[in-house]
Parts: sequence; structure tokens; C-alpha cells
Amino acid sequence: MKLFFLAALLLTVTAAHQVFAQQQPCTPPVALPTATEPNIFTEEQEVYLGDAVAEHIQHNYKVIEDPEVTAYLTAIGERLIKQLPLNRLRFQFFLVDLPDANAFVIPGGRIYVSRKLVSSALNEDELAGVIAHELGHLVVHQSAMDVTRQFKEVLSVSSVSDRRDVFDKYNQLIENLNRQPGAFKPRDREKGQLFADQAGLFALVAAGYDAAAMGRFWDRIVGTEGKKGNWFSDLFGTTRPEEKRLREMTKVADALPAACRQQSSASKSEVFAL
Repeated sequence: MKLFFLAALLLTVTAAHQVFAQQQPCTPPVALPTATEPNIFTEEQEVYLGDAVAEHIQHNYKVIEDPEVTAYLTAIGERLIKQLPLNRLRFQFFLVDLPDANAFVIPGGRIYVSRKLVSSALNEDELAGVIAHELGHLVVHQSAMDVTRQFKEVLSVSSVSDRRDVFDKYNQLIENLNRQPGAFKPRDREKGQLFADQAGLFALVAAGYDAAAMGRFWDRIVGTEGKKGNWFSDLFGTTRPEEKRLREMTKVADALPAACRQQSSASKSEVFAL
């Protein structure tokens, strides 16, 4: 699979970033979300955890070996990472064959983007919005916090040490999957997604991408048709989580100062096709 005019787009990434760097920095009017749950992993230990997770899931996903597309995803990711406090993680970007338009991240910095999602994006800003959201999960260390809770509930473990120790404990956790399935159910999933959106929007804007791209792509992919819910639908529990996410994305984008809006609008990417 090749992106149409991929080489030109890669040059566009570099040129846009150079132009953006010369502009007056735009400070997004939001603070990065902070972790609210225990996390026993340092960033170095989180990389070990990611290696252990990857070892278990690598047979479930077919990685598509396309150096050009992978380099394109990596270029977008690196532009966003520079805006975030992620210092010791080891970032890797993979194009994978999945039946739906999706992306996911595992601890330590591995980000997987489906070929269908890439083909569904109309421009680079939309694709950057997805990658920014996945990076947002790493900012709040959501997966590391989830595994911290699972280690405590399943193994009564409250600390880890070196790489071998992390692997051993994670393998023990997986072996107990069938014995205590309740511990593996996501907790506060909606809250985690909103946190990732907030951190991702911070990076998206700071990197000079179109702030509205994340919400626009989300609206199209999940079919919310612009519906965001309101206080009334919230009160009666009829607001879909997808609608609430769209509302929060739009709220942050609408709160941007005029300078940020002009900056992100000027950096909109060319439309691309597969």
C-alpha cells in the first residue's frame, strides 16, 4: 500500500514543521491531565512492560511491512512527541492489518495504526489527531496504571525492579487471566479516553496541526453526525460516550485563542489518497 504523493507529503511535513518553528509559539488554554491512580512503573520500567505486552500480542496482529508509510507515521509522531513530556519511552510506529479503522497503543511507546484508518483519513491533520490521541494515553500512563492495579489485585504485587522482574510478573498475570477475569475489565474507560483526547489536543495544537481535525475525523469514523449531547441528555443518561467525546474535543478546539486558530488553519495538510 502506498500513499499517493507520499514523497511530496513527507517534504510537506518537514517544510510545515520548519515554518511552524519560526512562528510565535501558541500556548493551548488547557493543562495536561495528570495521573490520578497509583503507578508503580518508571518510564524505563514501562518500556520493559511494553516489551512484555508486545511479546504476547504480536501474533494477533499482522504488521504490514511498508517502510514509506511507516516512515510517514513516524514523522508525524515525532512532530507531536516533541510537544509532550515523554522522555524515556521508546517510540515505534506500526502499520497493521485490522478489519476496522482503529489505532491503539501499548505501554512504552509502541503505536499501532490500521491500514483502514490511514485510508479513511482525508489529510495529514486527521491522521495526526489519531496519533496524538494515542500519545495522550502515554502522557497519563493509563496502561501502566491499569497493570499496576492488576498486579495488586491478582498478584498482590506493589513494586517491580528490572526487565526480567517485569517480564516474570507480567507472565504470571497472564497465567491468571482465566482465574480472575474481573480484574482485567477496563475501569473508567470513558475518563481515560477523555484524558487522552485532552493531552492529544495539546500536542496537536502545539505542533501546528488543525485543532478541529481530531473531532472532525472522530465524528466521521464513529458516525455521531455532529451530535454532542447536552446537560439534558447527560442528566437522563442518553448521551453516548462517543457524543460526549466529540463535545469535549470541540470545546477545547473552540477555546483556542485567535492566534492558535490562525496558526493551525494555515498549516492544514494537503488531501491525500491511497
